[in-house]
Amino acid sequence: MVEEIKYEDKLRNYTISELEDVERSIDREKYPERFEMILKEKEFRKNNPSYIIAEEPKPDSIFSPNWNRNVVIDDFSPRLYSKRVIYVFCVLFAVVFGGVLFIRNLRTLHIEKPVKIIRAYIILYTAFTIIVVSSFPTVRFGLLFNILGAIPFYSFFWKKYIGDDLKYQKKSYTKPLLISLLIISPFIITIFL
Repeated sequence: MVEEIKYEDKLRNYTISELEDVERSIDREKYPERFEMILKEKEFRKNNPSYIIAEEPKPDSIFSPNWNRNVVIDDFSPRLYSKRVIYVFCVLFAVVFGGVLFIRNLRTLHIEKPVKIIRAYIILYTAFTIIVVSSFPTVRFGLLFNILGAIPFYSFFWKKYIGDDLKYQKKSYTKPLLISLLIISPFIITIFL
């Protein structure tokens, strides 16, 4: 079942010509369900010209990311927290918050293997940040470390574990925002009291 879901997600990222290539090469008797998926996907694409990338892709770089690359508007692509949302959560709250959203993306895609690696990064980076920031109490490094900690999520982890070619829908960040504000509100109140 999970394999079929992954196959279906993979098909959504193919162009029509790629779908036609797969249709010609697939063993119809061995994989009748997959063959049907290909036919349905082709038919959907032909009947729904609105199935497009929300923004023309631009080159992606660490300092100038194309936040909306591969964002689509359809009902078939997986719903993920965007690169921008993960970056903003890392910067405004902490790397932990953006990391949790990234892990949620992996779980949505049924990718469990790298979750331990992401958790290790979050823990080690947070520990490193706490040590450095507490060593220099007069200098405000917090925001800088949050920005630096966010960079691997969209420049390395996303490319390696989710893939730059995966088309997805933006998932609402309202609930994580409210939870994050609830978690940090005691710290903010303590600062101003």
